[in-house]
Amino acid sequence: MEYNKNESTKFVQTRRERIGCRPINPMSKGRRFKENRRSLNPYGRALLAYLGATCVLLIVGALLAAWVLQASTELAAVDTDAPRFVLDGTVVDEDMKPAFTSDDDLLIPVSFLQEYSDAPVYVEQDRDGDAHVIWPIHDLLFETRVGDEYAWVNDEPTDLAAPTYELDDGVYICADFAELMGMVFEHHADTNRVTVKRSGDPVTVARVRRMSPPENTAWESVSSVVERVTRYWADEDSVPMRTEPSERTPILFRLSPGESVAIRREVSGWYEVSYKGVSGYIPATATESIESKTVRAPKYNARAIEEESLPPMTGQWEKDTATPPGELISLVWEQVTHRTPDPESIDPVPQVSVISPTWFHLLNEDGQMSNLADSEYVDWAHSEDIKVWGLASNSFDPELTSEVLNDREARRNVIRQLLHYARIYELDGINVDFENMYQEDKDRFSQFVHELSALARPMGLTISVDVTTLSTSPTWSLCYDRAELARAADYIILMAYDQHTAGSSEAGSVATLPWTERGLRGVLEEVPAEQLILGVPFYMRIWEETAGEDGQPADVSSRAVGMSWAQNNLGDKQDDIEWDEATGQHYVEYEGDAENTTYRIWIEDEYSLRARLSLVHKYDLAGVAGWRRGLETPEVWDIIDKSMRKGP
Repeated sequence: MEYNKNESTKFVQTRRERIGCRPINPMSKGRRFKENRRSLNPYGRALLAYLGATCVLLIVGALLAAWVLQASTELAAVDTDAPRFVLDGTVVDEDMKPAFTSDDDLLIPVSFLQEYSDAPVYVEQDRDGDAHVIWPIHDLLFETRVGDEYAWVNDEPTDLAAPTYELDDGVYICADFAELMGMVFEHHADTNRVTVKRSGDPVTVARVRRMSPPENTAWESVSSVVERVTRYWADEDSVPMRTEPSERTPILFRLSPGESVAIRREVSGWYEVSYKGVSGYIPATATESIESKTVRAPKYNARAIEEESLPPMTGQWEKDTATPPGELISLVWEQVTHRTPDPESIDPVPQVSVISPTWFHLLNEDGQMSNLADSEYVDWAHSEDIKVWGLASNSFDPELTSEVLNDREARRNVIRQLLHYARIYELDGINVDFENMYQEDKDRFSQFVHELSALARPMGLTISVDVTTLSTSPTWSLCYDRAELARAADYIILMAYDQHTAGSSEAGSVATLPWTERGLRGVLEEVPAEQLILGVPFYMRIWEETAGEDGQPADVSSRAVGMSWAQNNLGDKQDDIEWDEATGQHYVEYEGDAENTTYRIWIEDEYSLRARLSLVHKYDLAGVAGWRRGLETPEVWDIIDKSMRKGP
C-alpha cells in the first residue's frame, strides 16, 4: 500500500480533535510555560516567590557577612614623639610630662605628684629664695632643697639620695625617690610611655597564648579554621591588639605568645588590656595564666632607709585613728588666760578622758609661741587617768597667722616649740585651734598640720584640729580644707556652737539642735565619722533687747553665762520656762526692770546636752568635747559618762 502523508496527517489531527488534544507546536513552548504558571494556584505562586527571595537573601547575606567578618589589617599609629604619663589606663594631660636627665634617669614633675599622689607634697621658697620640696609621709617629714642631692628627714640631714631639679616648666624630682610617696613608675622606651601605679593596688596580669587550631574533633577544627579566617591571622604566631573590641578596627601591636598584659576589664568576649603603657583590646581566648598580683612596694634607697632607721614606705599614705570599740573620747577644754588653775581647786572630773588647756599662743611673725604650761597640772591629770592635749592657738590674728604660715622658717619654728613643750611637760597631744584666718592661707594651714603631724607621731602625740561648721564666711569657715585636715590630723573637733555670737544683731540660741545636726552632716561629707568629735557648749547667752524709739530696731546685747546660772537665777521664773521643740532647748523671756527692756534666754541644761550627745551615736562619731570646764553643772559629767559608755 502506498503511503499517503496528507491522509495520515489528517487522520492524526482528526483523532486528536476527537480525544480533546491540542496539536503540538514547537514554537509555543514559552507561551505554554507561562500559561502553566498562570494556572498555578495562589499557594504555589507564594511558595515560588518565597524560594526566590530566600535565595537572594542568602546570597546578599553571604556577601555582607564576608564584608563584615573580614578582619582589618590596618595599623594604628602610636604617638611616641613626647613622653607621656599613663595612670589607670588613661594618658595624663600633656601639661604634666616626665623628663629625663642626661643619663636617662626618669624625672617626675612635682605638679604631677601634687595632683595624683596620695601623700601631700609642697614647694615653697625659703627666706634666701631657695626652693624646697616638702612632703609628709606617714610619720616622716621629708624635705630637700632644689639642686641638692640628699634629703632631710624629720629636720635632720641624711644620706638619702633625693636629687631635685628646676627645669623651665617647674620643679622635678627623681622617679626612684618619688616612689617613696607610694607610686611606682615604669618607662617603656619603645612607646615613650611612663606607666604609673599605686603601691599595694591589685592588678590582673595574663600571658598571651598562641592561637593555633585545636585538633580534638572535626567540628572544633572547622570552627577554629573559620575563626582564624574571619579574624585574618596574618601571622599565626602573634595576636593583634586592636583599638576597639572589634576585628574591623586597626591594629596597635602584634603580641607574641608569652608576652604579659595587664587586664583592665572584659567587653563582650574581649579584654581591654594595657601593654607598654598603651591601652587596647585582644580576644579573651588569646590569654592564659590569668592571675591577680599586687603592685610592688617602692624599692629605691632600701639600704639608706634601713641605715636611717626609717620605716618602709608601702601602701597608701594612711594612719590609724580609729577609737577602740566602746571607748569614745570625752574631752573638755580648760581656759587659761594668765595662769593655770591650781589642781587642788579643780572639782573632780572622773568621766573626762582628755583635757585640753589653752597654753600656747602665737606671739609674732617669727613663730614665737607663748607658754602657760604647768607640770603640776599635767601630773594631776595623769594621776586621774586623763590625757593632756595642749591647745595651740593663732591668737585669732589673721595677718600674723598669714605671715607665719607662709614663712617656712617661722612655721617650722612653731612646730619645734610645740614639740619641745610636749616633750618637757610630757603631753599626750596637741590641739590646734587656729581661727579667723584668711581664705587664701587655707592650703598653707593644711601644710602646717601635715608637717606638725609627721613630726609629732614618732613622739606618740595625738594631733587634733578645731574647725567650724560650713558657712560662707571667708575667715571663719572657708579658711579650712576640712578633708585635707582630716588626712593630716588624728581627730577633727567640730565647734558646733556660736550660731549666734556675742556680736549678733538679733537674739538667738548659742546652738539649736537642728542647726547643730545640719552643721554636723555638712562636715561629715568631708571628714570620716571615726575622726570627728562633736564640740558642745557648756554656756548660754542672756540677750537684752531694748525697744527702739519711733520704730527703730531694738538695741541688742548679750553676755555669756555658764549652765549653773539658770539654776541659780531663774527660780522665780520657772512657770515662764517652756520647752521649745524647734530648737531642742528650754526657753524663757521676761521683762526687765528698765523700761522697754526684754530678756531672752535659750537655756543649756541636761536636756539639751542629752539631745546633742545622741548625735554622737546617731552618726557614730569619735566622741564629744565641751567648752569649757567650769561652766558646767555637776550632773553634766554623769550624763556624759553614761552617754559615752552606752551604745546608740
